[in-house]
Amino acid sequence: MKNIELLWLKGKLEEKEKVEKVHVPFTGLKITMSSMEERAAWVRLPSAMHYQMLLAELAPYLPDHNALSKCAQLQFDLFFFILNSGLSLNKIKDFLFVDGIPLPYSTLHDCFDKILDGFARWGRSKVKFLSTEEWLHDLSPIYENEKYMAYRKHYFIFVDGTIIQTFDSSDCEGSRSLWNVKHKCPSFIFFVMVTPTGRIVYLSEQMCNGKMHDKTHFEREKVGEKLEERYKEEELEDGWTFAIGGDKGYPFISIPKGWKLYITKSGENSKDVNEEGVESGEPIKKAKAEHVVLDPGIARLRGVVERVIGRIKSWEIFASKYYCSNVKRVKKLVEIVCGIINWSFEMQIIEKL
Repeated sequence: MKNIELLWLKGKLEEKEKVEKVHVPFTGLKITMSSMEERAAWVRLPSAMHYQMLLAELAPYLPDHNALSKCAQLQFDLFFFILNSGLSLNKIKDFLFVDGIPLPYSTLHDCFDKILDGFARWGRSKVKFLSTEEWLHDLSPIYENEKYMAYRKHYFIFVDGTIIQTFDSSDCEGSRSLWNVKHKCPSFIFFVMVTPTGRIVYLSEQMCNGKMHDKTHFEREKVGEKLEERYKEEELEDGWTFAIGGDKGYPFISIPKGWKLYITKSGENSKDVNEEGVESGEPIKKAKAEHVVLDPGIARLRGVVERVIGRIKSWEIFASKYYCSNVKRVKKLVEIVCGIINWSFEMQIIEKL
């Protein structure tokens, strides 16, 4: 394969007001990914072998299906370069060369969108409910630590939501709907459900506006119904229980009959909310909810879902308002990163988070 270079020039704009053409004094930083080991580092994989395995997995989802072709390799390099750097297409369009020839912006933009569409389909396919046999394997953190003895014989999954910060809207109504009170910024929100090892078994199908409450989002996805359809009580051996672990955002969510809902201490004073997120009624500690267990001890075990979210959002692209201003694009990016995490579990690159 001929040498493909990603050339990235960084500089600072001279401060000039109301001038259409601005001189940009650049200093150059040349990034050459000449080996598979270097490429593997971009995808946070331990070896060139794992990188090549991922390429083979993703190749059918590329516009160019030949994973060994020069075009396909450029698409992989381009996508993972952007995923790691978060640099906008506008910033790199003049400095991306193939054999010395710069790529036009329209070609670059079209290429990125097509890659995004294909890889998002792959990522979504990697996130799914496990069989009870697979799930049992993912309970290992509970059985490896004596502090968690009380949680044995529980098929646990943990839920939590988070935000991706975005541009504020110039429209007042739009701005209010995006505003997340907790984080005090305009944002989109999503949630994940993970096993005790950190494998992602559910990713919210909707990327919603930041104003939405965690419980409202969970209910709109009808997750309780999906769990009830997927898992039957007859699958349980004697003494075993299906359980969800959550924090103060989730004590009033709907779960299947027979399941337990473990809530951290932070949630004991939480009240139910309506569709608009307005609180009403008594706090959960006074409500008669037999399926809810208020348990401070679950917080440490539940921490795995926060680590998974941290891993998802650690990619630089999620700090870029350029890419995160469009909800459809953000959704696809999250799907891709979740796919990479679960694929890493499949390949035993990750055993637990």
